[in-house]
Amino acid sequence: GGGDGGGGGAGGGAGAMSRDCHCVPSTIIGCFFCAQGCSSNKLGSKLAFFPPAPASYGIVHARRNEDAPARQMARYTNPAMDDEWGDVLALFELVMLPTARGQHMCAFYIAHPEAKVTLLVSHGNALDVGLLVPFARHLSTELKVNIMAYDYTGYGCSSGEPNIQDTYADIEAVVDYLVQQRGKDPARIILYGQSVGSGPTCHYVSQVSGGSRGGTSGGSSGGGGGGSSGG
Repeated sequence: GGGDGGGGGAGGGAGAMSRDCHCVPSTIIGCFFCAQGCSSNKLGSKLAFFPPAPASYGIVHARRNEDAPARQMARYTNPAMDDEWGDVLALFELVMLPTARGQHMCAFYIAHPEAKVTLLVSHGNALDVGLLVPFARHLSTELKVNIMAYDYTGYGCSSGEPNIQDTYADIEAVVDYLVQQRGKDPARIILYGQSVGSGPTCHYVSQVSGGSRGGTSGGSSGGGGGGSSGG
């Protein structure tokens, strides 16, 4: 009887252990962690970013029309998409921007003749700017704003591999370009982040509002500190 009781006690202990033990999920997480060199940043990047592969567009040297000089442009790689949206994509000016982390990223700009503000769009996951163009064009037309959209490091035709820290450098490079190269008023730059784009958007605004960044670009996002997160 005592033995049975002891067995019952052991069984109860085993039941308690099974309820409280997290060895299996912990092991799985540990494997993911070790596979990324024990770097939480690398692990987060691996789980967070899903760039379209292949990119929806490529970069070519072409003319918008016969009278225009040849320039670097984006063009859809899918013929059906190029037929439907190629003319709209051609309206966006493609610029290649260097980042503070040594990457080169693709940014796309379109002006509206009545614009009083510039909307800086950090797109959602599983997108590149080529896929965003129809929506971006609609925003520009309906809201009467300039649009600046960009591909994070590792997205679209931007160099490198997706990385959390690189997204912070990416948005800084875009804001610097708008202020220093395009002469945009910092108070009239609005930051808009969709989904994963809300990360760099909110981080940039927090850095500026906290006073941890100075210089031209620091002031620029202070004026455009409206980071909006999509679903």
